Amino acid sequence: MTPRLVIPKRIFRLALTDRDRFTAKLAAGASRAPKGMRPGLAYSLSKNFVIWYSQQIAARFGAKGARVLSVSPGSFDTAMGRLEEKSGSGKLTGYAALKRYGRPEEIAELLAFCAGDKPGYLTGVDILCDGGTKAGLDLRGMIAMARGD
Repeated sequence: MTPRLVIPKRIFRLALTDRDRFTAKLAAGASRAPKGMRPGLAYSLSKNFVIWYSQQIAARFGAKGARVLSVSPGSFDTAMGRLEEKSGSGKLTGYAALKRYGRPEEIAELLAFCAGDKPGYLTGVDILCDGGTKAGLDLRGMIAMARGD
């Protein structure tokens, strides 16, 4: 949900040629944020990198007959998901279209489908499985979340 303007795609390109420099620059970028926002920004930058990287390598792997996808799960009813709830991320379900946590078997079904043969033409994309959270979270909601409201 990080604004595209803040996503350092030029730094992402370094991952293909100079991993140490990439890591240092990405970490430095995350550390520029106010201390309380650093963990969330680091998570967001890393997730955006995974999406970008999946798109970058899809053609190379596709030439070998493989598909590359990334999956962006929302809040799920797992031990980790409940830890996120305690940190305030649980409020996101209030903005979701489905107004609930996802069940582990729901994300498992998606992953099993993606790993199977049926979506054979699906590659180079991110699959958002968040119960409609991103669709329901507008700028006002993002500001409220950032303030801890």
